[in-house]
Amino acid sequence: MFKSVEDFQKFSKEQMEAATQSATALGNGVQQLFAETTELSKKSIETGTDAFQSLMASRSMDRAIQVQMEFARTAYDSMMAGSHKFNGILSVTAQEMFKPIEGAFHKIKNTATGATGV
Repeated sequence: MFKSVEDFQKFSKEQMEAATQSATALGNGVQQLFAETTELSKKSIETGTDAFQSLMASRSMDRAIQVQMEFARTAYDSMMAGSHKFNGILSVTAQEMFKPIEGAFHKIKNTATGATGV
């Protein structure tokens, strides 16, 4: 499988680098998710506060119902937009995270089958 100790050391170093790159990609993805969650929470609080103030200022039942409907629509749209952003971040993070590992597994497979002889 390995022709020398140096080959094994080189192989081990490449595997550690792949694991480090993968962990870095995961950390960046988690950081993006936290930032997006924070931003979405801020917007949600602002929207809720504005809706509550508008509701309290309503002079008629029709206006109160209209304010509630606008708030519900805005909250739903915000939730859907946030969901799409989260899915996008998760997808990109997974791709970036598994890319170095995939390359490492191909090297292991090729080394085990003798295809490239590390």
